[in-house]
Amino acid sequence: MLEIPFGQAGGTEIVLSPTAAIMTRFAAVELQQLLSRKLGYEPLIVEQPSAEKCSFVLGLNEHSQATGIDAESLCRDAFIIRTVGNNIHILGRDDAQYDQFAAVKRASGWQFHYEKGTLFGVYDFLERFAEARFFFYDQGTIVPPGTLQIPSIDIYDRPDFEVRQVQIYQGKHFDSENGVLARNMDYLRRRFGTQYVPCCHGLGGLGYFQRFGQSHPEYFALDSTGVRVNAPRRDVWHAHFCYTSAVKEEIYQDARSCLLNEPASKRGIITPYDKVGWDPTAQAPGSVFCAMPGDSFFRCQCDNCRPYMQDERSISDFYWGFVFDLAERLQREGIPGLVTNMSYPPYRLIPSNRSMPANVYVMTATRGPWNERYPELQAADTARIRDWVEYGQRKTWLWNYANKFGSCDFPGIPHTTPKTVGKYYQDVAPLIFGAFLESETDCYQFNFLNYYVFSKVAWDNRCDVNAVLQDYYQRLFGAAAQPLRQFFERLEYLWLEKVLKEPVVTELGPSSVTASTHECWKDIYSKTEREALTELFQQAETLAANTPDELSRVKLFRELFLQPMLQQGGMYEQQTDVVANFQTRARVLEPGEAPVLDGRLEEKIWQDSGIYLQNLESAGNDSSRVMIAVDASHLYLGCIFSEPDMAAVLAPERKADDPDIWRDNGWEVFLNPDCSRKNYYQLIMNSAGQLRAFYYAQVGLSRPASKVWDSGARYAVTLGESSWQGELAIPWSALGVSDPERMVANFTRNQVRRGYPAQRYSWSPFLNRSLVAPYHDCDNFGTVECTVEKSSNLVQDGDFSDLRRESIFWGKWWSKADAGSISYDENSFISGFRSLCLSSSGKTMAMRQALPGLVAGRKYRVSYFVRLENVQPKGQFPGVVLNVMDDHNRWFPKKWLSGDVAWTYQSAEFTAGPGTNQGKLQSYMILYLFDSSGKAWFDDIKIVEIQ
Repeated sequence: MLEIPFGQAGGTEIVLSPTAAIMTRFAAVELQQLLSRKLGYEPLIVEQPSAEKCSFVLGLNEHSQATGIDAESLCRDAFIIRTVGNNIHILGRDDAQYDQFAAVKRASGWQFHYEKGTLFGVYDFLERFAEARFFFYDQGTIVPPGTLQIPSIDIYDRPDFEVRQVQIYQGKHFDSENGVLARNMDYLRRRFGTQYVPCCHGLGGLGYFQRFGQSHPEYFALDSTGVRVNAPRRDVWHAHFCYTSAVKEEIYQDARSCLLNEPASKRGIITPYDKVGWDPTAQAPGSVFCAMPGDSFFRCQCDNCRPYMQDERSISDFYWGFVFDLAERLQREGIPGLVTNMSYPPYRLIPSNRSMPANVYVMTATRGPWNERYPELQAADTARIRDWVEYGQRKTWLWNYANKFGSCDFPGIPHTTPKTVGKYYQDVAPLIFGAFLESETDCYQFNFLNYYVFSKVAWDNRCDVNAVLQDYYQRLFGAAAQPLRQFFERLEYLWLEKVLKEPVVTELGPSSVTASTHECWKDIYSKTEREALTELFQQAETLAANTPDELSRVKLFRELFLQPMLQQGGMYEQQTDVVANFQTRARVLEPGEAPVLDGRLEEKIWQDSGIYLQNLESAGNDSSRVMIAVDASHLYLGCIFSEPDMAAVLAPERKADDPDIWRDNGWEVFLNPDCSRKNYYQLIMNSAGQLRAFYYAQVGLSRPASKVWDSGARYAVTLGESSWQGELAIPWSALGVSDPERMVANFTRNQVRRGYPAQRYSWSPFLNRSLVAPYHDCDNFGTVECTVEKSSNLVQDGDFSDLRRESIFWGKWWSKADAGSISYDENSFISGFRSLCLSSSGKTMAMRQALPGLVAGRKYRVSYFVRLENVQPKGQFPGVVLNVMDDHNRWFPKKWLSGDVAWTYQSAEFTAGPGTNQGKLQSYMILYLFDSSGKAWFDDIKIVEIQ
């Protein structure tokens, strides 16, 4: 047993050959810095071992060779740790040239794909014998000081999974510079993989749009309207092909060139960044050609391809046949290297009547750990993995999804599920040689435990996950371990059992379902639940009060895991007020006022301004608007959409049951008459005058397959030279209601034109745009009031849509600007077609309007929408506020707003004082950006009497 006492400098050293690779030198510096925390001093790095000292000899060198250590058996990522006398040899295969010192300072995933066996051996030694733990960089790196005891060691170790990959750059980091150094060191110290095998939509990275889009449009997939998709568009961002065309030869020649390691210029290969070159995420010249199609596989509808594009079975047989043909030709022509493709919808099935060529490797895409929530789905995925292994007679590797994306994108909610991650990879370990864990997140720390457990299981499939987790909590939090273990186990339960809901059984079997945003914050992470989670941290801080290191980590985790939940929960409660008060009012028709449905909008009822839609894609609105009217039997809708290039509009004639009408130039109506924000109706009308109607029974953020709905609607469309318009009448009876007082609704427009980027518009500006289908975000639809308004608004031009502007009087508003600007914003508004924006570098900005209608002794409600951008204090009374002066000043809200605030709703009640509008005292209101820099937007300002 070797013993190196704490604090006695000079007794140990690190030996590094003068010819050592930079990667080995990096390992030496890491060992030096980490040993200094263990021993209380920094061992010297020397070139020769001293007989009287304990020497750590790093790397493959003359010293290891002299002791007879056989390094021939070392594979990638493996290492040897062996004691010989007073020397501890740590060695593995290291890249000879790569500069890891420089790499850790920059954000680049490619730095990890260089061999570093010695570094992995150093980390393993420190974990085994110095009790070091690399939970996360800096505060989560624990090396307890004390005597280092080293027994006789003879270790050869290698990872059980060759592929061990995560998304280390996902999520905002809590350190400076977004934690680039911290992320890189976490990746290294967790010993993640060092080799990348391309298998991700490789055919989409060869530049076919640029290379052949104009010269050979026949290479590209034909859509259902008869158009070749030979350029990017909204629903197609990768090139997709007509695989029965001559493009097969081009793809083969690209594969051949890639595997022969020829320069990209020889074939004119263009990366997604419009540069000549091989895209390293898609291809590995000289070794691997990825034949996976671009994302969102596009089914070519030409006569030759259509028979193969019917369902998963026909597509799988056809596309795997294409891949196998390519691979077999490469074999016949003696081209070395591998061809990869993924088992991925809609070509995830094993092909019929074909054998897998020896040069084809298959990656399998499955949901992964989170499908543990759905045993039937998990069993089906695992069976598919096993089938591919048996079919190909070799292990596969996985692409899994434990990520906050699409329906799982809930900002502020930790998706931390380490026990489930560990269980899943141990269960499938016999079938795979590794996995990529796709792991998008909003906060880097939410992946702490997921990554840590994945790294441990990936290296040693038989590790005890429960022991790993107990060690994690105990070493980080000491006496506070138990309440924080409870905290994380509660997070795992809530995410897996509540956010991921009970599956819905459909005709195709069980389907996973995610809770809605409303359910998340009102039911799952409710105020009561958040208070209980807060209590666990309070207990932990009490328990750790006498141990400063552990207490500081408890406080750090409170900030990293609890605070985002508390902040987002509070914001959602405020947001629900915003959405609940985002309203418009339909025109209530008198008997005999019902419009003639001819698509011309000439009746008086359509002369109201209506509601304006906002562009979801970019700045730039075009006064797209929808008018709403109701009577006792029908809902009437009119639309007017400007269109400067009517000849380019894409809205083909379609069959009655064609589901692709959503792709056309047109508009969509979403109606939830019972205001439940669950079940809703959708009508899609294209500018060719065709209508489709559907009904959805929504469960959380997931939408089971829609059902065709007999809407009973009457409709008409007319086309003009620079616009098109339509009318629609829907009977209340078809909506299952009778003359409702209000309904939840949204109205959207799809502007689809040949040669232009597609544009999407929505009435509600609050749709969750991170969803796969944001149009269906019923939680954030607006409300249409269907009754006559009882109280009038005392504020004139409260939506800033009065087109008159008089000098310093902005319509009915008077401006006060010390220094800054006042403008209308037609790209961000709540009501009408624009909002008011006050902008200042620090001085006060204000807009004033007299309130002659305010009456003493009457009760009023003041409300408005406001948005802030980087409002920072610059004076004594900073902030954004609405001021009402009746007979004294009132401020709404009492605590003025600052910082960055998305559109939010403010409301309060007051009773006008006895001196209101008496004598010379005139009542007024002022919108203020007071003593601050930044921008503030105001809209939909109302003061109404409460009767």
